[in-house]
Amino acid sequence: MSKRIVFVRRGYLERKDFENFLYYVKKIAKYDPLRQEWFFSVDVAKNNVKNLEELIEILDVLSKYTLLTSEIKNEIIRLYKNAATKIILDVNNFSIAFGLGVDRSVVENLKDKLVYVGGKYIIKSIKYLPDIKKALKEKGYDLIYDENELKQSIEKRLIVVISRENSLLTVYFPEYIDVEVVKALKRACRLRYYEEKVILDQKGNYVDTEFIPREIDTFKISFKEKKATVYVGLIDRVLRILRENNYKIMLDLKEKPGLKIEFNPKFKLLPHQEDAFKLWIRKKRGTIAIFTRGGKSFVALKAILETKKPTIILVTTRELAYTWRKYLKEYLGISEAHIGYLGEGKKVIKPITIAIYNSAVKYLDKIKDKFELLIADEVHHVPAKTFKNIALQVDALYRLGLSATPKRRDGNHEFIYAIIGDLLLSIDYEELIKLRVVAPIEVYDAVFALGKEDKIKKLINILKKHENEKIFIFTIYLKTAEEIYETLLRAGFKAVLITGKTPSTKRKLAFKYFLNGKYNIVVTTTVLDEGITVPDAEVAIIYENSGEARQLIQRIGRILNYRPGKTAKIYEIIDVKNPREKYSYYKRRWVRDFYIFDGMEKYVYDEKHAKERGEYSSFSYQSKLTF
Repeated sequence: MSKRIVFVRRGYLERKDFENFLYYVKKIAKYDPLRQEWFFSVDVAKNNVKNLEELIEILDVLSKYTLLTSEIKNEIIRLYKNAATKIILDVNNFSIAFGLGVDRSVVENLKDKLVYVGGKYIIKSIKYLPDIKKALKEKGYDLIYDENELKQSIEKRLIVVISRENSLLTVYFPEYIDVEVVKALKRACRLRYYEEKVILDQKGNYVDTEFIPREIDTFKISFKEKKATVYVGLIDRVLRILRENNYKIMLDLKEKPGLKIEFNPKFKLLPHQEDAFKLWIRKKRGTIAIFTRGGKSFVALKAILETKKPTIILVTTRELAYTWRKYLKEYLGISEAHIGYLGEGKKVIKPITIAIYNSAVKYLDKIKDKFELLIADEVHHVPAKTFKNIALQVDALYRLGLSATPKRRDGNHEFIYAIIGDLLLSIDYEELIKLRVVAPIEVYDAVFALGKEDKIKKLINILKKHENEKIFIFTIYLKTAEEIYETLLRAGFKAVLITGKTPSTKRKLAFKYFLNGKYNIVVTTTVLDEGITVPDAEVAIIYENSGEARQLIQRIGRILNYRPGKTAKIYEIIDVKNPREKYSYYKRRWVRDFYIFDGMEKYVYDEKHAKERGEYSSFSYQSKLTF
């Protein structure tokens, strides 16, 4: 029976009967004002009638007032029974219409997948649709919708607009918020890092180090406002999740104005640096790991030159800050007037600003929205408790992390990759030797001493063995450095002492004398571990070192600068009677594996004899600044 079923009144009805008629007919019918007639509606009946028994009662009542035959009654019952098992999905807003006739337990079982808003049950996630359909089928119901219309609706409504507001990334969902996508975004943007806790015994002696996990929930969602916020540094993770879930992304990221600075570049990238830069410039995000002396700073200089955006360069020490200032002036030709500095109590913010991490934290509110390119030098320091706030809160779209050894024993390198960008390239020591960027190591020896006096004797023996070469002696403590220096002077060695107390002018003069041969030994503390560009040397003696592998790698790197025919020699002197020294040595001894590999002898031999074969005539290598 395809034509619509009309309820024709038997005749004139008294007011009470008419009101009764209206009450019941409205439960199962719609009114057509043009034809002035009531007609049966399955949808109305489904929404108002609890079950078949109630429908029959309604039809019995209406039989008193209308020309309702048994045939029409049966047809209405058939249509109702047929429709009662069909549940309609509104593809325009992903809502489900459950009539009163639907078993309430069905709705209850689906409550974790639906949300009741504005009188409708909205599906929380499109991903739930197959499960909802299956659950309804098991209860005898069919979910009805047009597949093509649903597909078109999904394409139309899965839209997201991404902008940058108040130094945060704003993710706006104008049409539909998929709860599962929000969960995925929350998971992706939940950052885990580890804080280091030193464990001491009852006497205060070092026992071990414990890494305590911490988490930061960075993705904040407001369903009412249909938008979320997250740190700009996590844009890669946000875009990845949205693309995986078929969201159409509309980027409304207004870049900060370009630099109005005149550049006069005076450098050229080596092939391995060019490869690194090409990988970075594709997205203008990422971490570059080039082993010590591989010239990773030049990749950053190229990034500044090519992007020409306001830039903040994060560094760990004032010495590294001074080196960067030299690089900017010498290699990019940038005027001193355009270079800012945050450190040592100074607060000068310019289009290109160098900031020591601790000072950057202090002035975070002043700098967080000023820069578009963030360069994190020695990026392995970023996850430290205070450093992480800079990388998160500075809203720079473009980020470049630089490190010789980004992988950390505490696992925090994953934190680095999340907020700075994935590891794009890693060039190890052997690769740099092949490229003739660093010198091969001829000697890497651990020398064990029995007590303090024996340690000094071992040191002097090594110095005599290499009396015609340039040597760095590394300590940790100022007192140790001073004692060694005075001992060497008394023994007739040509030595100079450089510590954190050494003024910059005096240090430069000492390096000048070191270069021209007036001195051939530099005794130093941790001041030369990172940042300062130092003259070339052939021998590194690690007299004192912490258990940190990174410190040892930086110190070894001080003698790896390439020079035709040069080989490097490394000695670690360990007092086996000193528990701290023994522990530190065992803790870091795996570092040797970075440098000593099968085939090293060939590189040493080739380097010593290549000049004789005339292999350097056409080779040009990248020089560092000299003093």
